[in-house]
Amino acid sequence: MEIKLLSKSLVPLMYESHGHKIFELMVHGIELKNISASQIIIKKVTYTLAKKNEAISATIFEGKTLENEFTKSSHRFNNTLMKNLNFLSFWLSKNFKGSSEYSPSNKLKENEKTLITNNYSFLKSITPTKLIVQVEYKSNQLNKICTKTFNLKKYKLKNKYIFPLRGIAWALNGPATGVSHHRQTTSQEFGYDICILDGQANLFKNRGNKNTDFPTYKKEIISPANGTVVLVKDGLPENKKIGVTPELTEERISKWGLIHAAAGNVIIINHGKNEYSFIAHCVPGSIKVEEGQKVKQGQVLALLGNSGNSTGPHLHYHLMDGPDMMKNRSLPIVFSNIMDFPIGDTSFSEFLAYKSPLIKTK
Repeated sequence: MEIKLLSKSLVPLMYESHGHKIFELMVHGIELKNISASQIIIKKVTYTLAKKNEAISATIFEGKTLENEFTKSSHRFNNTLMKNLNFLSFWLSKNFKGSSEYSPSNKLKENEKTLITNNYSFLKSITPTKLIVQVEYKSNQLNKICTKTFNLKKYKLKNKYIFPLRGIAWALNGPATGVSHHRQTTSQEFGYDICILDGQANLFKNRGNKNTDFPTYKKEIISPANGTVVLVKDGLPENKKIGVTPELTEERISKWGLIHAAAGNVIIINHGKNEYSFIAHCVPGSIKVEEGQKVKQGQVLALLGNSGNSTGPHLHYHLMDGPDMMKNRSLPIVFSNIMDFPIGDTSFSEFLAYKSPLIKTK
């Protein structure tokens, strides 16, 4: 039995909120392969989060739960991701040139493999240092166990960052919102979808059916840190209908390129020390910088819009470890100039249930 991490790396999200230490971890893919000459039957898989040698919590897959996990994960990989290697790289932040199919069964012949995908864990007031994956299986009528340990370490930022917008913001689909669509892929795992609100913390006026109904529309996007612009994609028309995302057709991809078609008008900035900002959905024609240009922290880059894979005006922002969104990994980021927007006296559980906290720039 061989246990293998499918994604580029495991990066936990560790932060403090209202006096509590929070730990989150998304395990995007674990591969289980039979490397013996005889058939094996996987009976149980356990993910254990531990601090040093003390187990803190465990997620157990067995019986129907295990069968359903293998079926779901193999179907997603074989029938969707493997048919487009770009999306496979986007999911796991690795360069895939090809891959064999995964079995939906817990019975594996020689060299057959299966997988478990996108398992999310949340812990409060304790910080694990290890993920231990244990597989219990039967081979030649003998019960066997295979274990692999993955060390977990908080990512330390190499640069100091400020929030890319000014004012009162709603961090929709931020990394702390659990299993948002961002968390499903390593390439944008710690990304934010951000809207600026008006003085009464309203998201939109009137009926909210036009871009101009949103106070966030055409707000200035600023550079979170000093750096050099390494990519600019502009000219993609804005989406006019709120709530409607343009279909990502082959024709659209062929005309604009995959990243431009999906993310809209974008800017990527190299801040040095393998940290890059990815800024998406800008208003066409509003980008004020060009490739190769040096930028300063706080410098206006563009105007916030509704281009690309977007249902309404917002800024998509994430930090990553290289210049290619399709292959580089998203990184956790802490902004130096934000504070919680007062939302009243709430318990910690109510705060977490709020999911998308309001924040305010200093």
